[in-house]
Amino acid sequence: MDQTAFETCLDNGEFTTTVANQLREGQSLFGVSGTPGNVLVDTETGRFVLIAGAYPLDRFIQELESMKNNE
Repeated sequence: MDQTAFETCLDNGEFTTTVANQLREGQSLFGVSGTPGNVLVDTETGRFVLIAGAYPLDRFIQELESMKNNE
């Protein structure tokens, strides 16, 4: 990681609005209340799964397979 670029990004607030909007959306639409808060969304059905917490990749694959099989 480029430490200088990272600090510059934090200092200039380039992504502050984007992060704030994503936080609000996660809270209001999906009930995300902490980090990490991951949401898997089926854009065709609107069905979603909230994975609150740090989980291994296998958990995400399991949820995706479940979403795919429930179509």
